[in-house]
Order: sequence, then structure tokens, then C-alpha cells
Amino acid sequence: MKTHFLMVLILALLGFAACLGDKSLDEVDPEAAPAEPVYTEHIAPLMFDYCDSCHSPDGARVLGEIRTDTCEELKGNMEIVSEMVFDRQVMPPGGAERMTSEDQLTLQRWFDQGADCDQ
Repeated sequence: MKTHFLMVLILALLGFAACLGDKSLDEVDPEAAPAEPVYTEHIAPLMFDYCDSCHSPDGARVLGEIRTDTCEELKGNMEIVSEMVFDRQVMPPGGAERMTSEDQLTLQRWFDQGADCDQ
């Protein structure tokens, strides 16, 4: 538990100065993201681009024991992913490429619609 708290604190500090996306989700054109995102078509590519380098067994490391490389893993970690990406805005940390606001909206819509695994 102490390690998890320390990891979250470090990630929060790393991401504090960084801005997530290029605008708030309220400012994103609703047509810029799919209305009904599909895991294999929309979400898996986002996770590959933004998350899997740290959060998959094929990546350099699995940080905080949180994986995002399969639909089931992502769904199982949906609460913490949502907190880190949307609430605390610390993922990905440091100088890593941040999700565009349109990509964030796609992920948020998928979460809101029940995070269906279409496999």
C-alpha cells in the first residue's frame, strides 16, 4: 500500500506541470471522436500508442502493476486509469506524448458506455 501511494505521488509530481491534451473535453468537437467507440478499432490503438510502453508485459516495465494491453486488463484497471488520465492528469508522465483531447474523449466515451470488449 505504501509503495502504491509513493508511486501515485511520484507520478502526480511528474505530471503536475504538464497539461493533458490540448483542450478540455468540454471544448472538443463532439464529432471529432467516435460516438460509440469499439475496443479493437478505437481503444486498443490508443492504449498501444500512449500506454503499452510502460503498462504491458511487452513494454519496458509494468508500472504500478497496472496493465492496459488487453481489454480485460484495461477494464479491471478502469477506475485507476480514469483517475490518472482524467482526474489527476498525470498519464502518461514526464515528457511522454500526451493523449490528444479527441483521444481522451474517445476513451471517456468507451468508459461511459460500459467498456465493452468486442473480441
